Amino acid sequence: LKDLLEIRPIFHYRDRRVETHIYLCLMVQGILGYTRRRLKEIGWLGKRNTLEGFIDALSTIKLGKFHILEKEIFRVQKENPIKGLLKEAFNISSFEFTRDRKLCSI
Repeated sequence: LKDLLEIRPIFHYRDRRVETHIYLCLMVQGILGYTRRRLKEIGWLGKRNTLEGFIDALSTIKLGKFHILEKEIFRVQKENPIKGLLKEAFNISSFEFTRDRKLCSI
């Protein structure tokens, strides 16, 4: 199973930690598979664009943490390089305070 899922090495020695590690690897494989499939369906994935490039682009999105009225608020930058791609492939839209304020519990 470790070879099939490419989850080597595992540096855990307790059964529960090994099981958790394998579970997380399976979950990530599922997420990556879904992501790859969606990017192919919309025609973004190809010779010029790769899954690794998409993951690199995700890492450029900035997240801010603010303390307002004694509560922690997380806010994603309004403009990011892959905003349109996230909307088209995964129906993920930008955060809007008036619409999404319930998610922030304020």
